[in-house]
Amino acid sequence: VYTESTGLEIVKHHVAQYIERRDGFPADYSDIMLRTGATEGIKNVFSLLNHSTNCKRPGVMIPIPQYPLYSATIAENGMQQVIL
Repeated sequence: VYTESTGLEIVKHHVAQYIERRDGFPADYSDIMLRTGATEGIKNVFSLLNHSTNCKRPGVMIPIPQYPLYSATIAENGMQQVIL
């Protein structure tokens, strides 16, 4: 049996409770996605942003110097870098 792809529900509940205590506003556990690390999370977010409009590739604004994963994932998704 596989676990839920967004993470174990009990852990997500604990994370939501922590956010509520720390930040003082409600957090919904169903809005929380647990990832195995930064790489997986960044790849997930960039794949969500990858939608061309009027045949233009989407751009992602990144800082320079930057974490090399950003430029690699942008290229992997056929997107373009917008450098600050």
